[in-house]
Amino acid sequence: MREKDSRKISELEQLDQINGSEQLPVARAGATKRISVQQIIDSVDKTTIGLERVENISPMDMPVSIAQMQEINKKAPIGHRHSIGEVAQLIETLETLAAKDHTHTGFVISGEMKW
Repeated sequence: MREKDSRKISELEQLDQINGSEQLPVARAGATKRISVQQIIDSVDKTTIGLERVENISPMDMPVSIAQMQEINKKAPIGHRHSIGEVAQLIETLETLAAKDHTHTGFVISGEMKW
């Protein structure tokens, strides 16, 4: 029987490459056995790691909740447009709201300085 290796994992030498034939100790149901890395790789699938209900679908194919749809419906449709006159009027209105060099101190904005 082999002598037990009491080194920590962080103290073991690192392999440059693995080929699948390396043996690892695995404890299961009170017994310790050695299995190859390739056996582990071959045994892993969606079910063994708890992803059996996960689907790999694109965002466009994902379902939308009622709450999400209500918020989406508040947005402008894709074909929504404004005339140049409407945009120009908006700019003129915004320009009357505050001078370009208009500033506030941190205290006036938030009640405390946060710079």
